[in-house]
Amino acid sequence: MDGFFDDGLRLRAHAKLNLTLDVLGKRQDGYHELQSIMCLVDLYDQLSLELGGSSGFVVAAQPPLPGGSAAERALAAYCERIGLKGATVRIERNIPERAGLGGSSADAAGVLALLQRRFSTLSQNEYMALAESIGADVPFLACGERAAICRGKGELIEPIELPRLSALIVMGGQGVSTKEVFSALAPPYMAEATPGAIKALKEGNEGAFFACVSNALTETACRIAPEIRDFIAKLKRAGALAASMTGSGSAAYGLFSSIEDANRAAEQMDGAAFIWAANVL
Repeated sequence: MDGFFDDGLRLRAHAKLNLTLDVLGKRQDGYHELQSIMCLVDLYDQLSLELGGSSGFVVAAQPPLPGGSAAERALAAYCERIGLKGATVRIERNIPERAGLGGSSADAAGVLALLQRRFSTLSQNEYMALAESIGADVPFLACGERAAICRGKGELIEPIELPRLSALIVMGGQGVSTKEVFSALAPPYMAEATPGAIKALKEGNEGAFFACVSNALTETACRIAPEIRDFIAKLKRAGALAASMTGSGSAAYGLFSSIEDANRAAEQMDGAAFIWAANVL
């Protein structure tokens, strides 16, 4: 993640988009078996690490995070693993909550990356296993890749190259709980998009790739927050090459060939509580 550090003890924890998200079935451990193409975008929380001064593990976030957040769990787990008695992480949060953008997971991954950069104590396998123990999206957000095929519950990661893209991210006023979406999800599952998208990317067929951009959780999430469907339709009418929902929602996004096109489309997103035009990294 060297490209994401401002200096030794400051880091940009980027949001992610699911360009595809397929559900293959339910696992015995209670998670769902997934396959997804994920990418990072130029929307991030800013983290800084402070060592010494007092004992204990403190995450000081603005706006505040709830107790027991993924960032707190990541900080405690790494520090306890290496015998560190105290550390403070400060987070300036820009990624909205309950959006499917991976904000809490990005913060947790950022905590792990800051500590690993400072101490270099864990092997790569130990580091990634610790990331997996914190949450399903944390391994991708901690691994340092800008785009990857993620399988399993998110821990199996294969880097992939994307064309140059920008995205317009929009979200209404209603967030969506990941737990609520997966609890309501029922077969038959959609599991066809990711293999087709991978094939299209490897063949350099951008049109076929855009046709595969989709999310198997969309219909379930739209029953909770119908505005998601409305924003996807608005993004398509505004000229997006493809439009979908990220994660379990409630943020929708459109893909564009340039940041200028994304910014022009932003002018048509009436009713959005959050709008962000970003480059895909």
